Amino acid sequence: MNTHPTTSPRDPELDTVCDLYLTLPVQHDPATVLSTLPDILQIESVTALRLCCDTAPETTFMTQLTALLHPHNVALILAPTSTILLPSLPLDKIDGLHLPSSHELKALSNIHSTKRNNLQIGCSCTTLDDAMHAGEHGADYVAFPAEETLAITQWSFMAELPSVADSVTNQETAQEAIDAGADFLGIPLTLDGQDLARISTLQTLLT
Repeated sequence: MNTHPTTSPRDPELDTVCDLYLTLPVQHDPATVLSTLPDILQIESVTALRLCCDTAPETTFMTQLTALLHPHNVALILAPTSTILLPSLPLDKIDGLHLPSSHELKALSNIHSTKRNNLQIGCSCTTLDDAMHAGEHGADYVAFPAEETLAITQWSFMAELPSVADSVTNQETAQEAIDAGADFLGIPLTLDGQDLARISTLQTLLT
């Protein structure tokens, strides 16, 4: 199994302890997103972008977003706030899905198998039991809150599925997640003009 939810192999000379997994909140301005990302995508350890949504994203925005991400081998992961949205999502235009909990993975059984097999599937977990349930129901990765370092450590020893330490906002939390064995640092984008500086600072911990 590919431990990196990317669209194609990363540079083999890039040796980092984990990758960066960016997250866009539900409320975001598409124009600001599109102007913010180009500089951030120059950072090679960025391998995925989770787009949270409470409605189906606009087609034009999705096209513009993938045109930015894919040349840098960065996967586009849609994260609907509810599985009710699944039928309306452009599954053939994305690289993966992130669901709110492991118990919602069963909703994917209604998705045509070909579409599902082409997607990286992940979900948010709060406990090891959640993560094990996710693995048993087809998840390709699991995401724990970054502060749950014990769960991340235990998971890294007992399971092959990669883990994301979600909501990493500073160096201290990032270092703790790295030490715990996280495969990805989940970094929320704030679109305040400071994202590049924050991510560049966190990037220094990865080599």
